[in-house]
Amino acid sequence: GLAGEPADLDPLRVVVGGEEVDLVVHRADGLLLTEWEPVAGAEQAGEVWHRRLPTVLQRLAASSTLEQLSATLARDVREVTGFDRVMVYRFDAGWNGEVIAEARREDLEPFLGLHFPAGDIPAQARALYTTNWMRLIPDAGYHRVPLQPATNPGTGRPLDLSGAMLRSVSPVHLEYLANMGVVSSMSVSLIDRGRLWGLISCHHYAGPHRPSYADRTAAEFLGRTASLLLHTVVAEGEQEGVVEVAERAAEL
Repeated sequence: GLAGEPADLDPLRVVVGGEEVDLVVHRADGLLLTEWEPVAGAEQAGEVWHRRLPTVLQRLAASSTLEQLSATLARDVREVTGFDRVMVYRFDAGWNGEVIAEARREDLEPFLGLHFPAGDIPAQARALYTTNWMRLIPDAGYHRVPLQPATNPGTGRPLDLSGAMLRSVSPVHLEYLANMGVVSSMSVSLIDRGRLWGLISCHHYAGPHRPSYADRTAAEFLGRTASLLLHTVVAEGEQEGVVEVAERAAEL
């Protein structure tokens, strides 16, 4: 399989020490990077949901407004991943964020309509979101494990882990999650014509949470589909707004 595109192998189900493992591979710095994720312990949405994926995509495609598209997206991503809260988060021109849609556990305080400053997601993180559609933190209380060796022997530089699902994250971000009571988080980028438009942000409070590779892939696929629809839906909404203002002006 390595003669072709490595992503076509993902995930490769193998058995290690009697336990099933999902093997995911990609290339970086002239190397083949392999990530080994135990199947046991992963949350599973089940085959029933995945059989309904075409219907879910039809619902997204049928959305005529940004409000409808984002609400559908939050609900379906929460259904497939099982997170306690799923938000659709939109950036403005200054990279400040607003929660424009939310699907949550009923006992949780709503975040819908809240605004967050640009500093919450710094420029370095936004650049990573633009090139890597998904990030997962199954347990924000984890302890980091250093790479051995610390630098790539072939280049003398630190290994490029920007494409690795299991890479560590900033301690500042982990502290941010802890302050919000978030134990597990996941995000999927929303990208409009090459530019980061927003995020699907998922939070879990009840304990560590790790959706299966298949379920995470489905959530990313929903995010990519919504990204393709953003330009048309937003443009139609803006056009309707212009027409409405013109009609009111004519009435006056």
